[in-house]
Amino acid sequence: MTAIFAPEYPLKAIDDRLRAEIEDALFEANIKRLGSYGWVGPNDPNPDFVGLAMWHVEPAIDNPDIFFVGRASFGKSQIHEQGQWLKALAVSAADFEGLMESARISIGMLLIQAKLLDQVEFKNDDLFDLHHLSSIIYLSTAADRLRAFVIAAAFRISIKSYGKKFGTNYKAAFEQCAKQFGAAYEDCLSKLLTMVEEIVRLRRNRNELIHQLATSIGRQERQRLDQPPKSTAVPDFSVMQEHARRFRMERQAHRAEIIRGLSRSYILLVQAVSEAFVFENRRRREAV
Repeated sequence: MTAIFAPEYPLKAIDDRLRAEIEDALFEANIKRLGSYGWVGPNDPNPDFVGLAMWHVEPAIDNPDIFFVGRASFGKSQIHEQGQWLKALAVSAADFEGLMESARISIGMLLIQAKLLDQVEFKNDDLFDLHHLSSIIYLSTAADRLRAFVIAAAFRISIKSYGKKFGTNYKAAFEQCAKQFGAAYEDCLSKLLTMVEEIVRLRRNRNELIHQLATSIGRQERQRLDQPPKSTAVPDFSVMQEHARRFRMERQAHRAEIIRGLSRSYILLVQAVSEAFVFENRRRREAV
């Protein structure tokens, strides 16, 4: 262990190179930081993600330690005047941003592993699986924070208080919000509600994937023991090559599908929180 930290191993240089590779891979995959989606220029909001620009300019609480820096707001004093829901908004939004950035970095690590696996045949996929799992966990947890944000914006209560009163069903909270406020906020809430089904699938995949990856090693070992080699004869080399080619193509296709799924989930949550920010901004103005 000592040798790893010896002077001949420039850890900072390794870290800098790794971070640069991650950002290059994410740029190539068009997976940007959350705040970047809100703008198409220094002063031009992105019409497809206008809610992110709204939150950037007018967050619930003007606290640079919580969310985006350098913008106007309705003021910290309103926490005392209008209740703790403003704090709940700011904290859930900050949590969402942090989780999305963690998911982005995990996806970047996964992209690097995918490139490595494309170059090295029969290399174990354990690190790819690890980054896949961590990406799903971060994204699905960000989805939980999205729900907390919408609840605070709509009903002026915390996620804990809402749960005691209405339960913890994920989709039901959005449906109740749309039912109660849909007439006045149909433009943003209808878009948000159409995204909820896919978000629910993302959260469900988290539990399924944890179980799948956690048991995969033991499952592979059992299969190996249950299906011992049937013959000791040396196989034909061309047959081995064909098996290797098929194995490589199957793995590449599998990794490509995972990458597409994570990219879709990331963008889905960016779109969803943008609509949630539009809803929240207009609801908050009603209280001023």
